[in-house]
Amino acid sequence: MYQKFYSDFLKAHKNQIHLAAHSHHFWPDSAKKGHLESYEKAVLLSDKKWEYVFETLIPEIKKIIASQIHFTRPQDISFASNTHELITKVISSYFEQKEIKILTSTCEFHSVARQLKRFEEDKKFQIDYLDPEDDSFENTLETKLSQNNYDIILLSHVFYNSGKILSHQLIQKIIKLKGKASFLLDAYHGFCAVETDIAPYENDLYYLAGGYKYAQAGEGMCFMTIPSNCQLRPQITGWFASFSTLEKTVAQTRTNYDDNGMRFWGSTQEMSAFYRFRSVWKHFHQENIKIKDFHHYIKKLQKSFLENNPLADQFIEKNLEQCGQFLTLDLATTEKTQKTHFQLLNKGILTDFRGTRLRFGFAPYLSHNDILAAKQALNSLK
Repeated sequence: MYQKFYSDFLKAHKNQIHLAAHSHHFWPDSAKKGHLESYEKAVLLSDKKWEYVFETLIPEIKKIIASQIHFTRPQDISFASNTHELITKVISSYFEQKEIKILTSTCEFHSVARQLKRFEEDKKFQIDYLDPEDDSFENTLETKLSQNNYDIILLSHVFYNSGKILSHQLIQKIIKLKGKASFLLDAYHGFCAVETDIAPYENDLYYLAGGYKYAQAGEGMCFMTIPSNCQLRPQITGWFASFSTLEKTVAQTRTNYDDNGMRFWGSTQEMSAFYRFRSVWKHFHQENIKIKDFHHYIKKLQKSFLENNPLADQFIEKNLEQCGQFLTLDLATTEKTQKTHFQLLNKGILTDFRGTRLRFGFAPYLSHNDILAAKQALNSLK
């Protein structure tokens, strides 16, 4: 149905079925147009390309992102090359405190999990970890929030090792109970995959995501929405963070920050990912393709994959309304998981794994026949 938009990647992966879109999504052909445009703008404009970036490119991207997640303040979107940079900057806003209390989960992505573990070596950090796969997760979360005054709450919108979604109702409950805590919602597996409307609570959280996965624009462009009138002053900061005051010569006794999304920006970065993102979503707009169209198509593929699948009971989340764009099969041992992954690879089926969990990522460039072939290959293994 959508395969025609991915001819370059599909041609390069002929005779393969790419069920690892959750790891690295194929780029549409329109991404190449954006990539070349970034080069052409550098050639034509040289140093002046930055005027085009900040006056034209970035405002257009902010509008696209805002429309995708129903965010009403495009000016309050920050950018970085990766979400780790943005998360670290938010946390650095609390470095002056004698104690920093953080609530998170045991299922956050590696870069965040590693950073929090390193912070924990500094005794000023008190970090509580909750297991989102525990049956008592919601009750424990509510209890923790009621009994503690956290500075930061950091949770995934879609957990990377299971595909489980943090429900809209639970997000609302967190906001109700969080007090003054900064709530960071890591939506890297949710953005452009799960239909999202953050308008009801856009002033109560920081929503982070990027272009690498389901946004289909490759690595290098991540973003974060910030609450209205955000006053955090990250200690880790770059010269973009006070862009509006750069040409003012008044001596500063205190480091300035812009009163918008720029306050979390860093410094000069490579911009081709931004051009790719704009090109991809402008093209989809021209084709009248929306995120919900991809979402509905993916759910049909996932349903087909689970139907009459003897291994269906071993998938962690089988309720398709409660999972993202990948399904996770728990095979009990790391050895069996690795073996299954490589057996499928030998049959031309691309997946990936984390510990005992084999992940199958679905994408618009896969066909119904691809899914049937992959299911047959999986169930033929010994």
